[in-house]
Amino acid sequence: MEQTTIESISNNNNVRPFPTLPNEITLLILSYLNQQTRIKIFRVSKAFRNIIYSSILWRETIIYNTRGFGNEALEILKRVHALSARASGLNDEFVRKLVLGLPGQSLRVLDLSVNDITDNTVFYIGNNCPNLQKLFLEGCDEITDIKPLINLSNNLNTLILSYCSELLDFTIADLVSSGFGENLSKLDLDGCHRLTDISIYRIARYSKNLEYLAIDGQGINDDPIINVFKNCRKLILFSMSFCDSLTDNFHDFFKGLSLRNHSFYSLDLSECSYLSDMALQQMPHDNIRWLNLDWCWNVKENSIHTILNSCPNIQELML
Repeated sequence: MEQTTIESISNNNNVRPFPTLPNEITLLILSYLNQQTRIKIFRVSKAFRNIIYSSILWRETIIYNTRGFGNEALEILKRVHALSARASGLNDEFVRKLVLGLPGQSLRVLDLSVNDITDNTVFYIGNNCPNLQKLFLEGCDEITDIKPLINLSNNLNTLILSYCSELLDFTIADLVSSGFGENLSKLDLDGCHRLTDISIYRIARYSKNLEYLAIDGQGINDDPIINVFKNCRKLILFSMSFCDSLTDNFHDFFKGLSLRNHSFYSLDLSECSYLSDMALQQMPHDNIRWLNLDWCWNVKENSIHTILNSCPNIQELML
């Protein structure tokens, strides 16, 4: 328990939600309830309202709408560890107020996906959230530069940037080259169509501990993908969509994957229009549980038979 929080709540019998219990015990009980239940209890009485306002109960919080979200609410979130504000209508100024001071120091998980935020928000997060471990910015299509996140390199292990459609290639390349990439285990760049071979080469070189990688394959060629498979030996989930630049060089490389200690359980190769029967018959199958071949025009019946006969653990096959 946080001493400052407990001391701020009176233990006078008249303001206790449960008169026979000290507020420390009540706080402990309430800490096991989810957010929706706490909000309902908030309406029971003034005593419940006062104790529900304790920041110790709001370590994990979901924000549905930021309209009318004033300083009192921000005070409640001063100890928040995990905050989901997905599609909640927030802007750069709200993020600035949120992460300055204690909230920024406390945050471990932050989801700001599908909001009207810009590079200013990335700057505020990079300079005020040193302990952040997971950051979700999916669908924030006004973000172009993520280099300020370099300040989070010691702790950040999950970075979701899918469908940040204006994200510039060089910012990814510069960020992972800075030492930031060493701690990343999950990186999602699906729908970031401005990526080029340069950023994929950098990811392959500097993010060798990746277990999950999703990229937009438009304009990406064989060699950077081959380098990802060579260097990122811990990959178990790889997703590459819309790649129409693959050649037989990539197909042949499938032969060696099982010999390179790869153990993919999930491969998404959807809309890779040049993926052929030959490639699928060369790929390692033993560990695959999920395989997506949607819109892969050149996949024929022979490959499907091969997959069904040689993938003992497959659970989902998308065609």
